[in-house]
This record gives sequence, structure tokens and C-alpha cells, in this order.
Amino acid sequence: MSPWSRHGCAKIHDMIRGFITLYVLLGLLLHIFINDAQADTASDAKSQRHNLIQKHGLYESPQWQQRCQQVTEQLKLTAHCQLLNHSAPNAYAFADGVIMINQGLLKMIKNPDQMAHILAHEQAHLTLQHHQELAQFIRKPPLLFPKKKLKKLRHQQELAADDWANDHLVRHQFDPRQIHHLWQQLLTQEKTNRSSDHPALAERINHQWLVTTDQNLVWHP
Repeated sequence: MSPWSRHGCAKIHDMIRGFITLYVLLGLLLHIFINDAQADTASDAKSQRHNLIQKHGLYESPQWQQRCQQVTEQLKLTAHCQLLNHSAPNAYAFADGVIMINQGLLKMIKNPDQMAHILAHEQAHLTLQHHQELAQFIRKPPLLFPKKKLKKLRHQQELAADDWANDHLVRHQFDPRQIHHLWQQLLTQEKTNRSSDHPALAERINHQWLVTTDQNLVWHP
């Protein structure tokens, strides 16, 4: 083999090594980009939830725990509900079948219909296997525009979870339109502190064709 041939093979080998390294780095960057996403296995989900509880603690409220459990049973959901002592208005679904709601979001819930939509939306992520879908994307990311495609995937998942929640609420005699009122409260916060890969609430409202009213909403025990 001539020196030129050896040089060409070495160059190709270096290119392949560089390509593999870039692909691995791409996967690591995507892991960092979705560091708030839930683990796709039960054991990893338990560990992730344990870390959140260690950091923030559980929100000890028998009244809210009872309300959450009652709505969960009325919706015939398979997930178990936990309350996190965190001020951010958010909720999470874990791959081991636990839905966690932050204390900051509980303060904004006005009636069982809003609670039902939050729980059903998180259950939808479990039922539709969104955790596994995200994990598969991370394991085999596309070579072109991975961050943009990941944002699109998560965007589609959120809208799909809203659709699933709406249908589920109707089947169990809850009003899916009530979540609109809670979303309106969150719109102001979203304008200044919006997750880059989470669809704007205004778009989610428009997607559902929800109409706001001046109805005074209260939680009826």
C-alpha cells in the first residue's frame, strides 16, 4: 500500500472517529437540554422523585391529598398522587406511575374540574408512553436539527396530552373547559418565565377552542 493510500485510510478513520464522538456529544447535549424530563424506567423515576423530595420535601396537606385522591378515583386513573412542597406552579408524571403536583400549582386550583384536567394530562403522558418516546429520541437523536426536532416532539406530546385529558374528563362527567381559567392565570407568568420547549398556554388554549367566561369558580367539597 502506498503512503498516499495509508494517509487516505487514516484520514477516513479519523473522520469516522470524529463523527462517532460528535454523535455521542449530541446525545449528552440533548440530555442536558431536557434535564427536566422524566426518566423512562420505574427505577430511574423513583430515584428522580426521591431527589425532588430530598430537595423540596413533601407538602403535608391532608385536605389537598384527599381531594387529589378523590379526583383520581373518580377519573379511574392508574397513577398515584403525591404533593411536592415547591412554589413553582407545575406538575409531573413519573414512569413508575406517580403524579406529583407542586404546592404552587395547588394554590391556583379552584375546583375539581381543574384538578381533574391536571391529573388526566399527566396520566396521558404515562398512557401515551411519552417518557419512552423521549428516551428513544435521546438514544438515537437525528443528525440534523436535533434540538429543534426535540422541541417539536415535546410540543406535540403536550398537545396530545391535552386532547387525551379533555376526552377523559368528558367520559367521567368533568368539564374540560375549566382548565382554561387556570391557564389564564399562568399566562402572565409564562410571558416572563416560559420553558423553551413547552407550548405557550395561549396556543394550548387556542388548540382546544376553549372559551373563557366570568363564572365564579369555587371548590365544592
